[in-house]
Amino acid sequence: MKVFRDAKISTMLAVLLGAPDALLNLEQIEHMQRWRIQNAQRVVNIFSRASVPILSLSAAVMTQTAPPSVRPACVFTFGALVIVSLAWLTWTHLLRQPPTMRALNIFGLAAGAVAIAGFSSILHYTITGNDLNSSQYIMIGLMFGVQGFMIGLLAPIMGALAISFALVHTISCLIIWHVDHAPEPIAWSLTLCLSEILVISFFQQQARQSKEHALVNYQALDLASQNQRLRLRAIEGELLLAREIQESFIPPPTELITDEFAAHFFHVPHGLLGGDWLAARILPSGAMAIAVGDVSGKGVPAAMVVQSVQSLWAQALRSPEFDPAQWLASVNDTLIAMGRRHPYTLTLGIMVLEQRRLTYYSAGHVPLLLLGSPTDPMQITAIQGGGSVLGIDAHLAIKPVVVDFDTWRPHSIFLATDGVLPWQVRRKKSRILKLVEDVRSQGKSALESIDEEDDQILVWVEYAGQFRGKTPSGSIAAELPIEIGADS
Repeated sequence: MKVFRDAKISTMLAVLLGAPDALLNLEQIEHMQRWRIQNAQRVVNIFSRASVPILSLSAAVMTQTAPPSVRPACVFTFGALVIVSLAWLTWTHLLRQPPTMRALNIFGLAAGAVAIAGFSSILHYTITGNDLNSSQYIMIGLMFGVQGFMIGLLAPIMGALAISFALVHTISCLIIWHVDHAPEPIAWSLTLCLSEILVISFFQQQARQSKEHALVNYQALDLASQNQRLRLRAIEGELLLAREIQESFIPPPTELITDEFAAHFFHVPHGLLGGDWLAARILPSGAMAIAVGDVSGKGVPAAMVVQSVQSLWAQALRSPEFDPAQWLASVNDTLIAMGRRHPYTLTLGIMVLEQRRLTYYSAGHVPLLLLGSPTDPMQITAIQGGGSVLGIDAHLAIKPVVVDFDTWRPHSIFLATDGVLPWQVRRKKSRILKLVEDVRSQGKSALESIDEEDDQILVWVEYAGQFRGKTPSGSIAAELPIEIGADS
């Protein structure tokens, strides 16, 4: 029964809204209802804005030129219509939101009632008065024509109510002509009735055509929206395929352990295609080489840079010897060749961990962090390598920084991207220590809780030898360039 009732309601709405063919679906009904309210509001606003100055001037003129017998009725009618129009304009201005269809119908009812009452009284005093000449009779007739035009103009808004107003208007005129013994009442009533039917039919036809146009426009917009969704699905499928290809690039292990070091890798991508890059390898000498890169930008261009860097890394794996500075120069040359029309830039940091020392190569990358103690923020040291961002200048100058473990051996080493270590974190040692504690206790979840719209990579290295955590009195921390300021 409910399905049948819904179908019946949809059929009635389809007929009322002028749907060209079968039933309208729910979205089409909602669209047509919104269009109907917007169209009705536009008509009422135009009518009100035009009525206020025109009818105000007419009322003022009537006070001086109208015959005494009809003057009060004319001034009252025009003045009342001005008040109704002003009330509508003021209310909609204060409301500051689209009016409802109910409010629009109330306006039509008020304006129609004032017009019928006012023009009926004008007709009565015109017939019973003895001070009107032939030209004034013609003016009164034109007023009735204006009233019929007004009822026709509001007909698409009021619907069946406008037909009722036209009948009331015609019947009231017929009664007045009969009671006041006017000549030829039937002829005048038929003329008035036919003219109002003509005007109402014209505006109803215009409204029906506008509704059909609105429905066609909705269908065109809906078709365009469907095409857009299909294009987005196709693009999303291509991006997913690109991500699968990107993830298939010799991914680094989640953990890499040697006799001296234990490295833990955490990667949280942002979006379908990541712009950060991470790789690690064990050199023939037993040293551990870890590289972290951060591409400028996101999406497909960033993914292209990552793919190029990964290809260069895979090519370097074929050689037993690995020179970080030379490899960084090859990456720089590749990005410059790719960016002849549109520049592609990349910050990249490589740390090479040997048993007795650490070497950090930085191409504009964020500092390498050395923690002398897991609890003392004063024993956090930032190693800022010397080197420019890749992809800008063909003459690349890299100045590696070397930390001698015989002099000072850190408790932990952290290499990350700025999605993990933004400036507001790096500038406060207590915040770095808090991040370290979260990573120790929560692992990858600690990175996921960071409020940064960027890819996130963190490499945490612990020393596994007998000197782990040893901090001699002659620490080299004061001799290294420190970017992080002390806590205030």
